[in-house]
Amino acid sequence: MLRNTSDSAIYFAKLPDDPRFWQSGDTVIVDAEIGVPVSMPEGDYTVLLNLPDPEPSIHQRPEYAIHLTNPDVWEPQTGYNNLLTEMTVDAQASGDPFNDSLLFQPLEPVTAIITDPPIVPMQIRLSQNYPNPFNPTTTIEFFLPAVLGPQAALTMLKIYNIVGKEVATLVSERLSAGNHRYRWDAGKLPSGVYFYKLETGKYALVKKALFLK
Repeated sequence: MLRNTSDSAIYFAKLPDDPRFWQSGDTVIVDAEIGVPVSMPEGDYTVLLNLPDPEPSIHQRPEYAIHLTNPDVWEPQTGYNNLLTEMTVDAQASGDPFNDSLLFQPLEPVTAIITDPPIVPMQIRLSQNYPNPFNPTTTIEFFLPAVLGPQAALTMLKIYNIVGKEVATLVSERLSAGNHRYRWDAGKLPSGVYFYKLETGKYALVKKALFLK
């Protein structure tokens, strides 16, 4: 992301890299060429890194973005990491034309943030755990609609490792309709990919979580 030092306008480019799958101890190099469109105003820009949570309900919430531990880089009000570097956009600069499709584009200001999406009464919903990746605890939320009836109230939420072995049971009881939230502590388990499965009646939903020590 580039933020104009004069008017704070922000331009961004979405990279294909997914930090959720960067393993502890790995050295990851992100190498990308990004074009500057002719419509981008000249001036000085601060270079930022934004690593938001992909879950739509919290994607715009800065407290769920990845916070780098480097000193003096985190902006809690925006959820951006300031890389403490500036670049200048100059229409007179020399260089070859950029022919790739990855370009900086303006970030439209958010006038309203919906923290929770509208709940459809007929739909079971299993949200992405947060934070993700996590160490060693994370929260799992799900929604049970009343329309499922009492038979669907018998609910199980279980955790499985990458080879399909059950490693934890968070829920195994009858639950009322509505939102439910559970915390999972994986502190005694090894780092890696885990799957959490919600079962209620004849319905089952599965999502993936990444534990990094």
